[in-house]
Amino acid sequence: MRDIFVMVPRNLLQLTEINELDAYHVAICYAIYAHFNEKDGRDYSWPSIKRIAKLSGCAKSTVELKIPKLIELNIFDVKKRFSKSTIYSEGNYEKANELLAEYHSIPTDGIPDPTDGQGYPIDGI
Repeated sequence: MRDIFVMVPRNLLQLTEINELDAYHVAICYAIYAHFNEKDGRDYSWPSIKRIAKLSGCAKSTVELKIPKLIELNIFDVKKRFSKSTIYSEGNYEKANELLAEYHSIPTDGIPDPTDGQGYPIDGI
């Protein structure tokens, strides 16, 4: 098997910090993203649940259980392909971004947030 290098949006990992996603969700995202941008530069993929399970190290039932949350957060958009398989394309992260913005705007008992709201440190705090 060849090495697979995958780029994923920073928001994906930030969602684990606020307990919206867990390690299974992240592993499943990596497995789906691994099928994007292969030889022809496409930004969609249609791996089977079995293939996602194999690449992520999760059981098929775990993949089936976790994918709806990824769709709910707009991480992936899905369409049916040939009425059998599912095409995954990158979503707009709209719901995920709302949750992150809401989380970063919560006051922490007068303690200033040492980040810029995107998770990047601010000098001097």
